[in-house]
Amino acid sequence: MRCKRSVPECNKKFAYMLTSSKFDDIKSCYQLAAIALAAILSFCGNIDGDFVFDDREAILQNQAVQSIIKIFDTDFWGFPIRSSRSHKSYRPLTTITFA
Repeated sequence: MRCKRSVPECNKKFAYMLTSSKFDDIKSCYQLAAIALAAILSFCGNIDGDFVFDDREAILQNQAVQSIIKIFDTDFWGFPIRSSRSHKSYRPLTTITFA
């Protein structure tokens, strides 16, 4: 990015960016670490948990989860997308995470 101001003014701005960026980087690292820690702690109790609600049908009994190729031809529940049993809930990215 070019500075349209005078050269000394651009140099002051660049010098300020160099001196303040180290503190900002450290602050950003602490903020990121705090967010990551909060996310990890919020899910720690669920690691050994069992499946709930419709997880068995969506993950364990879903044939599309066994083959990545099938994921693109089936709905969320593993039924062929053109089938009358399918309710047309096409979610390939979600289903890939179950594979």
